[in-house]
Amino acid sequence: MAGRRTKSFGAASVLLLGSAAAGVILVSAPSSAAPEIDTDGDGFSDAAEMATHSNPLDKNIVPANAGPPVKAADTDGDGLADADELRYFTNVFFPDSDGDGLRDGQEITNGTNPLNFLDN
Repeated sequence: MAGRRTKSFGAASVLLLGSAAAGVILVSAPSSAAPEIDTDGDGFSDAAEMATHSNPLDKNIVPANAGPPVKAADTDGDGLADADELRYFTNVFFPDSDGDGLRDGQEITNGTNPLNFLDN
């Protein structure tokens, strides 16, 4: 049997089993996630969802006994949660990523592109 390896990619780890040609890849949940990260935007942190065996990628699955939803971190105060800033490739430290005078959160609400200063 081929060897067993684990690769880490940020918070997640990937367990590789078998050979490269016929291997099986299993993705394990992060051992600990930052408490303020809410990937699916359901108001429950990824850490709380993983602790209760919920799915941090599905906002329709609410974790059991996780307590009240937490406010998602918004480092730059633009109305767009940090997890959403990563999703939209906007700047988590600058409230107006494209410099057009509208905050990134307002652009998403308006349906405009927070990375294109010509579209508002």
